[in-house]
Amino acid sequence: MKVVHVNSNDVGGAAQASKNLHYALLRMGIHSTFLSKYYHSTQLKNHYAYLKHKSVHHYMDYLLENYLLRGLFPPNDGYSQDTVLFTSPHSLFRPEVADIIQAADIVHLHWTSHFLDYQNFFNYINKPVVWSLHDMNAFTGGCHYAHQCSGFITGCTTCPQIGSTNQPQAAETYFIIKKQAIENFKKLLIAAPSRWMLNQSAKSLIFKNLAHFYLPNVYDPNVFKIGDPVYCKNKWNIPSHKINLLFVVHSFKIQSKGFGLLKLAIKLLPQDNFHCTLVGKDLDDIFLNDITYTKVNYVQKQVEMAELYNAAEILMHPSICDNAPNTIAESLLCGTPVIAFNVGGVPEMIEDGMDGFLTYRQSAQDFADAILKFVQQRTKFNRETISTRATLKFNDTENLKPYLKLYSEMMDETAH
Repeated sequence: MKVVHVNSNDVGGAAQASKNLHYALLRMGIHSTFLSKYYHSTQLKNHYAYLKHKSVHHYMDYLLENYLLRGLFPPNDGYSQDTVLFTSPHSLFRPEVADIIQAADIVHLHWTSHFLDYQNFFNYINKPVVWSLHDMNAFTGGCHYAHQCSGFITGCTTCPQIGSTNQPQAAETYFIIKKQAIENFKKLLIAAPSRWMLNQSAKSLIFKNLAHFYLPNVYDPNVFKIGDPVYCKNKWNIPSHKINLLFVVHSFKIQSKGFGLLKLAIKLLPQDNFHCTLVGKDLDDIFLNDITYTKVNYVQKQVEMAELYNAAEILMHPSICDNAPNTIAESLLCGTPVIAFNVGGVPEMIEDGMDGFLTYRQSAQDFADAILKFVQQRTKFNRETISTRATLKFNDTENLKPYLKLYSEMMDETAH
């Protein structure tokens, strides 16, 4: 059995989820490969880049993503440019013709925006495909989270998230392109790492007639595990006498991850009691005025991320929309409780009052209250208990079983 994972990038949340699966399959002796547009990391085994990093296509792609599309799709009032991600079903690339895909028995798609061209890919490919949904974009007219909009259920028209000055029918046009490409392809199965996302997809006009499978993300409990908090705090220069609040994001430019709201919540906390550790890209212009803090640029090594979780008393996850965040699972595996909003697939991961707290209103006051509630009840949160419970829920051995079962069934179907 040869499986190829296709993800636009080799860094970021969806990339990490797909790489975790890739490594778990390799540990099981499965022939697994990984295809992305470029190399950002050279550490990944069996990793193939569609293009060299400095190719002409790279610069064309950069211009398309950062200038052309942003000009065509400015956000509407109430949204910011960094909150709204709106992507086209078109691409300059043809990953389906890559040798690594041609050699595979099963193609496993992940986050493919700006990489996969719907029409070209599904017209060309003649292999069984399973698509793991890391956000909603695969079945919308362009947005990556629909929020309160139900257009993906009835058919997208004018998108409430983007301005309609330049291309008023963009969402409707893109929705039709996706729907037609999918309708003509008979070997596609849909998967999601949260039941919430699975339900959204099953309701969608584009995917509702396809078979859906719950395939949870996999994590290596030999990496994410309880460590020595004293050592970890010393290594990362985090004061030991304060409650360390950890916030992790791929990029601080992504406003939907909630850093702006977190800053407001921090203003409501006693300054002397808390320290904040901020981890992610684009940190240069990020500051906190109300408490001491440590800034850590984007961490690629999972062992180092595990140290940062172990150096924290609590992980803060104020995202306003999410699917099955890696950071929550990783933190819990390390025994570090989590405070998060009750959105998307997050409540499937956190048992309120046992693994941390869920807040049901997206407000700075409610988030600050949850932090203070944790401080008051801190002794009830046992790191060993949290880690043990998380290991049962997120370990790679158990969570890999439904993948292997589905792959095997796909192979059997192809053989017949």
